[in-house]
Amino acid sequence: MNIDKELEFIKSTVYHELGHVLGYCLAGKSEKTDLGEIKYIELGFPNNFVTPKISYYHEEKNILEEIDRFKKTTSNTQRTTAWFIEVILGCTTQVIFENLNFKSCFGHSRDFNGRIDFSNLSLVRNVSSFTWNFDDIYELQKELQIILTDDDLVIKLEEIVCNLLEKIRVVPKLQLKLSSEEVKTLSNEINLKISTNLYKQYLSLINKYSEFFESSPDLVAVLNFIEQPQENIIYRSNEVFIMDFPNLKSKISGKIKFVQKNNIKHGETVHGEIEIKEMKGLNQKLKIKQEFNITQGSKIICSGTIMNIKNEYLLAST
Repeated sequence: MNIDKELEFIKSTVYHELGHVLGYCLAGKSEKTDLGEIKYIELGFPNNFVTPKISYYHEEKNILEEIDRFKKTTSNTQRTTAWFIEVILGCTTQVIFENLNFKSCFGHSRDFNGRIDFSNLSLVRNVSSFTWNFDDIYELQKELQIILTDDDLVIKLEEIVCNLLEKIRVVPKLQLKLSSEEVKTLSNEINLKISTNLYKQYLSLINKYSEFFESSPDLVAVLNFIEQPQENIIYRSNEVFIMDFPNLKSKISGKIKFVQKNNIKHGETVHGEIEIKEMKGLNQKLKIKQEFNITQGSKIICSGTIMNIKNEYLLAST
């Protein structure tokens, strides 16, 4: 393969890494979302990665020694949401350039350019201070891709990408390493490409998903959605459901966030975090392992069992 073909081959990868830099630039515009500075960037063959000066969300020691640190850092939901965006911006920028599906880039095997990004999220997911799943990430990514596409951001980055490829062309073994000062220059160039509207839409995503992740459930339950022959209804996370507890005089409503994934069909079992809408008459009425039903009209669609009661107001005395 000649140099021109090699450079053309890694062009999408350069877009990928610039996507991460874009994430740091967007996050750095506010103290609430700031992810810190980038220490250095490597581009070319075979190394391509963006290394931050401060590793808020990257494992530095054995994961068992890092749990408390990750709990603390992820408790800052706005910055954590900014980090989610920074992580998925790599593949998002690449797939817009290549006109591909996000999941063709973002996955766990070596065939995916975003495998390290996927692995970083997978690691942090297990030790976060709040519950989230990859369906949440995919929904965030869809909105982010629409915003970047509408703003023509990837097209705006083309000149920067071409300049970086020319730098890669003349360095030994086609492996370029940008120092912290060179990174600052690159970041300034990218910041000039960020329109007022793009940043406004970015903040909208930060606020929307931060509020979503900050939800405080009253209950955690196992939910068994009953098999319904000849029906193919999908229930979505954060919908309001009607719950029927045998020991209560009337049914209660609550918003349920599914933990493992966001879309549930009949016959599936998931954990759900329940935020009750009206507390009146529920003082000390509920118990761990208490069973209940979720109904639609007169029809039972799901049976549930309380696994945890986070709101002490609801907890019955033993």
